[in-house]
This record gives sequence, structure tokens and C-alpha cells, in this order.
Amino acid sequence: MTANVAMQTGMDIVVAVNKVEAEKLRAKMLEDLALQSILNALMDRMVESFTQRIEVANAIIENMAVVAENQMQAGKYITRKMQHVAG
Repeated sequence: MTANVAMQTGMDIVVAVNKVEAEKLRAKMLEDLALQSILNALMDRMVESFTQRIEVANAIIENMAVVAENQMQAGKYITRKMQHVAG
């Protein structure tokens, strides 16, 4: 075996090791990308769920305000009628 062949073989081994390491890093990056995609989907669902809950809470508060207003109007009506009858 000549020195050139030995050197070339050594370089081929170094290149092969570097390729393996590069593929490991690439696989890790693809895994991280997939996990990031999953996390993004979960965050989107959480935001959507939170938004829906806020909308429901706002609707309940609006309904409570309408009921309170109706009760107040009914109370005023009854008071006026009682004053009219008493008066």
C-alpha cells in the first residue's frame, strides 16, 4: 500500500464519519421541526379554545345585563302601577 492510497483511505474514512455526523444532525433537525409543528398546532388549539371561552363568558355577561335590565324595568313598571293604584 502506498502512502497516497493510505492517505486517500484515511481521508475517505474522515469524510464518511463527517457524513454520518451530518446525517445525524439532519435527522435531529427534522425531528425538532416535527416537534415544533406539533407545538404550533397545540398552541393554535389552545388560543382557539381560550377565545371561545372568552366569547362564551362575554355572552353570559351580556345575558346577565339584559336580565338585570329587564328586572329593573319590571320593577319600575310595578312601582308605577302600585303608585297609580295607591294614589
